[in-house]
Amino acid sequence: MELGVLADDLTGAADVVAPFASRFRTGVGIGLNSVYSGGLWDVWAWNTETRGVDNKTLVQDRIRQATDKLLHLEPKLLYKKIDSTLRGNLEWELRAMCTCVPKRIPLVCPAFPAMGRTVREGKLYVHGTCWTDTEFAPATGCGTVADAFGGTFSNAVFADAESEEELLALAQRVLKNPKRWLVVGSSGLSRAIARSFEIERNASITSFSGRILVVVGSQHPRSREQADHYCQTREVPRFWVDDTTNRSEIVSQIRDLWGKGATEIVLETSNEHLSISPNDALRRILAPLFHEACSFEVIFATGGDTAIQIAEVLGATYLRVLGEKEPGVVVSLLKYSSSHSLTLITKAGGFGNRETIAHCFQSEVSE
Repeated sequence: MELGVLADDLTGAADVVAPFASRFRTGVGIGLNSVYSGGLWDVWAWNTETRGVDNKTLVQDRIRQATDKLLHLEPKLLYKKIDSTLRGNLEWELRAMCTCVPKRIPLVCPAFPAMGRTVREGKLYVHGTCWTDTEFAPATGCGTVADAFGGTFSNAVFADAESEEELLALAQRVLKNPKRWLVVGSSGLSRAIARSFEIERNASITSFSGRILVVVGSQHPRSREQADHYCQTREVPRFWVDDTTNRSEIVSQIRDLWGKGATEIVLETSNEHLSISPNDALRRILAPLFHEACSFEVIFATGGDTAIQIAEVLGATYLRVLGEKEPGVVVSLLKYSSSHSLTLITKAGGFGNRETIAHCFQSEVSE
């Protein structure tokens, strides 16, 4: 296996391996119980689903279990995917992973210059503003990237990168002796590694056919803005999910819309009248929608939690990553039975601009 990855959420797992999909057979285990088919994949990522877990023991047990699974696959390069704005249980996860590979040197660089994330003199900058002065700043003071990892990894290398060229140089350094390193980075560094493999960027996947369901479960304002723009510009029917949702009525209405020739639907969790978690609200409507209403050929999911709910309701355990519609918008094949599959498009909740969802399906308008 060329590359083995651990990621703390599903969208991150898909995003970090997507640059390799044009050359290598690339897959993502949706959870640690996913069945890995030996020999089928050249690049594989496990989603540990630990981003929002506030229990050190649980997080570290899960990371050690996932690392052991990866090591059995004997990847040439081992990669710990982290968020480019340093969200998540960074110190807990890296420390647990290091106990499994004590001879490897952690090489840490969250930079993703194409998305405005750079590292200079050990500090992370987001579009030129120091990370600690942005919305991504942690509750406790962290001046440097090393501080965000607890400041206690004496053998780790915390690398700067302000440009794609500097990331590429870092990637080439890693590939000279891949067994020496435990690479810790965002999707920015993985893209540089793909370039070092001489993998050209995937040709954009230009169009999708069939019925499209856009599921907006992320509470991030950016996802809400994207859904607003998509519905307004494309005149797409939109259904809100909250505590008052009549599931049978929504299922019936969507079935009727399909019968009248509609091809795109938006399902979105409401910010109001929601006493349960958005995930629970989505699960309550997705189950009858998938099992009673009709089939969907394409599902667009905003946020890792949303994608997880879709996969679990359908009983899917892995993704076959096909490529990207654009950087950060990953297209995969989700197989959920021996004879059924659909196209799943994923993106992080806060990723993109207001046109991201609309642009994804823009080609369908002109056809």
